[in-house]
Amino acid sequence: MYRAKRSKSRKAALYDSTLEQESQQLLTIEQKLRRVIANGELDVWYQFIYSSEGVGAVSVEALVRWKDEDGQYISPQLFIGVAEESGLIVKLSEFVLKRVCEDLANKLIDDGISVSINVSSSLLCRPHFAIEFVQTILSHELSPSQFTVEITESIALSDFEQCLRALNTLKTAGIRISLDDFGTGYSSLSMLKQLPLDEVKIDRSFIADFETDLAHSALVESVITMSHAFGYDVVAEGVETQAQYLRLKQMNCDMFQGYWFAKPRPIRHVAQPSCVEI
Repeated sequence: MYRAKRSKSRKAALYDSTLEQESQQLLTIEQKLRRVIANGELDVWYQFIYSSEGVGAVSVEALVRWKDEDGQYISPQLFIGVAEESGLIVKLSEFVLKRVCEDLANKLIDDGISVSINVSSSLLCRPHFAIEFVQTILSHELSPSQFTVEITESIALSDFEQCLRALNTLKTAGIRISLDDFGTGYSSLSMLKQLPLDEVKIDRSFIADFETDLAHSALVESVITMSHAFGYDVVAEGVETQAQYLRLKQMNCDMFQGYWFAKPRPIRHVAQPSCVEI
């Protein structure tokens, strides 16, 4: 039943033995995740976001990492999905925010560099989430202006009014709002106009081949133009070559994130970023 509900292309799913194996695997991950969150055994890495102005890194995105007992990293796509379904996303997000606040308070991230934190729509729509988020920041004697909250287009499928109230609370407190993975979900011009956004992040899937795919190139350029018309900054995700960067800069993209600039790295490597000549 749950496989059929998750599927976008079918309304029914037949039983097979892999269902039981998948269920057991997810249960094991949930049990382990519950333990590592309680013990603080997860880690937060950061990936730089660079400005087209040539001033180097202007912000970093916080990314949760989990290394299993055997030393292998577990894919965030796997355990974050488990956290969402099990309700552990609340504790997981609390852990990430607290760790980011501690890193900022301890001056482990350079002054002037803000931090982006991903917030799921299910978490955003929880009562009192926005107030508790701001209170955690203030309790570490930090400014909300040092933070950006990244949301995805799945907000369109949630309690939109509740999410909108939460976003407005965060915005009023001084936190920037970013729409992540733009182009892969359910955004509409109407929704873009309603959301209190500061920036839009173009999904990496459009950047990967936009130099050769005319449709993707036209889409990227139109997203940049449209976002600027709304007064939003634009971040291109997944920039992996200089050619991609130069083309995006020609399109007046504001900021860039990707392996050509920097891979995600643990906090000990964040204080002094190795700038790319741009």
